Amino acid sequence: MKKIRLFAMAAAMLLSACAVTACGEQSSATEDQAEEDMPYGATVVENRDGDFTLCYDRRFLDDDLVDTIRKYYLSIQEKDGEAFSKLMFPLYHEYQLDEFYEGELTDQDIVERTHGAIAEYYSIDFAYSYIDIKSLIDTDSQSQERDSLLPMLDELAAEKDMPKISEKTAKLYEMTIDRYIGERGKTDKNPTDIVLKDEKLYAIKYEDQWYLIYL
Repeated sequence: MKKIRLFAMAAAMLLSACAVTACGEQSSATEDQAEEDMPYGATVVENRDGDFTLCYDRRFLDDDLVDTIRKYYLSIQEKDGEAFSKLMFPLYHEYQLDEFYEGELTDQDIVERTHGAIAEYYSIDFAYSYIDIKSLIDTDSQSQERDSLLPMLDELAAEKDMPKISEKTAKLYEMTIDRYIGERGKTDKNPTDIVLKDEKLYAIKYEDQWYLIYL
């Protein structure tokens, strides 16, 4: 199989910090536009139920997916490889570990290196304060990466004599996320936060369960 380029998580975490789009500055709709026809970002909410705030459009992300995303960032923050592993889509994540990391890294290694890259670069014992899911693609022909994902998963499944992944996939999202980090103990955006922009994260609802994929 032709390998798809894997962008290292640590490198993605170190994207330059600059001004970002706030939750309250997302897209809006005209008065005569039905809610279901509004673009992503028209009905954003802020969820403060956990260690940090999540901003997202309530029409696209259900409670289970919000919880999955929260656990993903918390697993990096707390360097919890076991929790991280449970969130990854198993078929693709096994392929990543074997092919890209050549079996040399565990999930514990991944979260520790990702956390360490951020902490060392910014010289901070960091925690996430705010996760802004600022855009989402859920339809074909809008993202080459998203469009290629299910065919690749079907090919991986065929190599293992498994049914096609696409046949049991209800939803597939490509999300662009800004991550705010600051000192521990703060659970919302602060003027002193460092902003890591434009992380790409994929969410797949397979057999009624949400999983995450990073490329």
